[in-house]
Amino acid sequence: MNLPVHGVTRRTGVLACLAIVCLLLLVHSSASSRPLIPLPQAVRFRSSSTLARYLAHPSERPALPLVSSISSFSLSPPPPSHPVNVSICAVPTHEEQYLPEWITWHRLVGVERFYLFDNSPSRRMRRLLKPWIDEGSVVLYELHYKEGTDIGAIYQQHVLRLCEKDVLPHTYWASHHDVDEFLLVDAPGWSSPLPTPVPPPSSSNSTALATRWTFPLHVRFNEILHRATCVPILRLPFHNYGVREVGWAESVVEKQTVRDKVDPNFHTYGKIFLHSAQQAKRASWMGPHSCKALPGTVVLDSHGKRIVNEEGIYPFNGLALPQESLRLFHYVQRSLEDCRSKYRVLANTPNDWRTKDGLTGCARNYVPLDSELATSEGRDELAALVATDSEEERKALLDRPASWWELFERDTAARDSWQGRMTRAVLAEWRARGKREGVWWWEEGVADEELDGMEGVRVVRDIERAIMGA
Repeated sequence: MNLPVHGVTRRTGVLACLAIVCLLLLVHSSASSRPLIPLPQAVRFRSSSTLARYLAHPSERPALPLVSSISSFSLSPPPPSHPVNVSICAVPTHEEQYLPEWITWHRLVGVERFYLFDNSPSRRMRRLLKPWIDEGSVVLYELHYKEGTDIGAIYQQHVLRLCEKDVLPHTYWASHHDVDEFLLVDAPGWSSPLPTPVPPPSSSNSTALATRWTFPLHVRFNEILHRATCVPILRLPFHNYGVREVGWAESVVEKQTVRDKVDPNFHTYGKIFLHSAQQAKRASWMGPHSCKALPGTVVLDSHGKRIVNEEGIYPFNGLALPQESLRLFHYVQRSLEDCRSKYRVLANTPNDWRTKDGLTGCARNYVPLDSELATSEGRDELAALVATDSEEERKALLDRPASWWELFERDTAARDSWQGRMTRAVLAEWRARGKREGVWWWEEGVADEELDGMEGVRVVRDIERAIMGA
């Protein structure tokens, strides 16, 4: 039977309304169980939600394949016959807990290779670093010293000389900084500049993943600082504001957000990037905080301003360094327990401040929280943290300047940056893959024989001979 035309129209309208309602319900249901920002299939995380919750804006999506490559240890640097853009020389000894965060952060910043000099070699260090060594982004030096050697008095100069000899010829830029120092790169108007993929050649498959990336750090070196031989980098010191211990599932950058207030003329002994141009002797470190350039070369600050000096040496005259563009966040005391642990290891190192201050120095660098000082119970609990019977240490731990808010300020730039969030995303994924707390998934089931035969580990038994190149 034929229906009237107006009946068809009415029925069509009702069905359309029902379809719209069902679609809205479906969208609402889906939105509650999926990330708001759809992720590319190329992201190799077990669960896309692990990564999605760390994104701040859809504009960060193009950099997700880079994060995925870093997470899966597949972002291989150029082969040894080709120089890398940026390298770091550092000492990882007794830093196992903090190395995964520090390496991941700097991989995201654009550091392509790490030369790590371990003066207390162990299989444990090889086991921890194995995926990066296999990837080619870490080269591990094991420095063997004779029993009774005062390592603390000599190893740093040995590291600098080995870095000059072995690293500078294979990299354009190199820095020597520590595992408690994190490099930040700022861009005008945005505190978290992102790496961008290099478009593949038109002849290639456009859907293929980009394997090359342009990093803001590389751009600054290549376009603003390319004339420099030495570039001193300001260190901004962070205070330990109530952090007793950094747990297995916690991040140093996330927990440490209080630093010294510094005025525009603040001068500190920062760390040095050398522009080697693949020449081992074009510039050198005089120490971890100073450099000497050859005649005719220049020292620039991180803004590209020439630091005038007839001797080609930095530092001099107490010149202040820029607080933007390139800087190091220096977590002087990552936690109270970290300071005590370092004291136990470095107690006989003559130039370390912990040797001079002892455990009282650890207490002095701890700023109690309001909640810890508010009640007698809280103060008693805090006093119980003192590792000795020293009344001086106990007083230093309980003391907080009345004007502390004039001395310190909140700085969440590292915590909230793209590098900070993506580092936490990668670490969260790695922890989720593991079976035991405190053990990274790749450390499980690796035989000692495999560790002993690893490539990418350079055993140095005669340091002086290695430095001289014999």
